[in-house]
Amino acid sequence: MKALRILVLENGLDSISDFVEVLKSDGFYLDICENSNDFLESIYNNHYDLYIIEINEKHPKDLS
Repeated sequence: MKALRILVLENGLDSISDFVEVLKSDGFYLDICENSNDFLESIYNNHYDLYIIEINEKHPKDLS
C-alpha cells in the first residue's frame, strides 16, 4: 500500500513535533511548511492526500 502524502502548514513546529513523529513512525510521508507561500508552492508542485493547516491556531475569541 502506498503511503499517504500529507502537507502540514504550521509556523510553530516545536509544538507539533510529537504529532509529526507519530505520523512518520506510522509510515506517512510528510512535508512541513512554516509559511503560506511555501505551502501554496508545495500544493502547486505536488500531489497530497491530506492538508493540515495551523493545528495550534487560536480561535478569534481566545485572542481577546
